[in-house]
Amino acid sequence: MGERPQGSWFRRVAWVLAALLVVAGGLALYLNWEEITGSDPGDGGTPEASVGPSPSAVAVTRFSGDGDETTERFEVTNRWHVHWEAEGDTFRLSILGGGYGQVLDEEGPSSGSVVAVSPGEYRLEIESDGPWTIRVTQEGDV
Repeated sequence: MGERPQGSWFRRVAWVLAALLVVAGGLALYLNWEEITGSDPGDGGTPEASVGPSPSAVAVTRFSGDGDETTERFEVTNRWHVHWEAEGDTFRLSILGGGYGQVLDEEGPSSGSVVAVSPGEYRLEIESDGPWTIRVTQEGDV
């Protein structure tokens, strides 16, 4: 019988250890997700990019300004959207409440929308070096 090269045993052990590290890292991230992001991984509370308004979108409020601002408090009862248009060189948007935090960091003029799913009371914090407009809509009835 031929002997196995000594290096193959080492490679197998290295692959097993690497796989265990990946699994352990993923498990640690999952178990600490709420602490890291402020939301439960199963509650759908993390904002996600959205393309266009919902077909059943209802206006909640509108804000506009030029420069940095924190908006007045508003309440949403369903899945909701923040639609923005910004003309400056930088535009940052944070959702205050619900564990969201900063959801946008755009360079140059930009527009789009972000969707959030958790109902509640929120404020928006805008950091911008130019004019901006924000509309908040929610799905279904207000």
